[in-house]
Amino acid sequence: MRNVFSRRDFLKASAAAVLAASAAGVLTGCDGGGEQLAENEAILGDFKIQISSA
Repeated sequence: MRNVFSRRDFLKASAAAVLAASAAGVLTGCDGGGEQLAENEAILGDFKIQISSA
């Protein structure tokens, strides 16, 4: 028996995967507190990086 995967099924599965990935990104960004970073700062692992112009 052949397993048929239509374009409609593919688009539904793709949309569900994109929605799940974006929801996971949003939920991990809401840790409920912590240090506020300035516009030119980023945290990379254990390091806090500050970008400035020369």
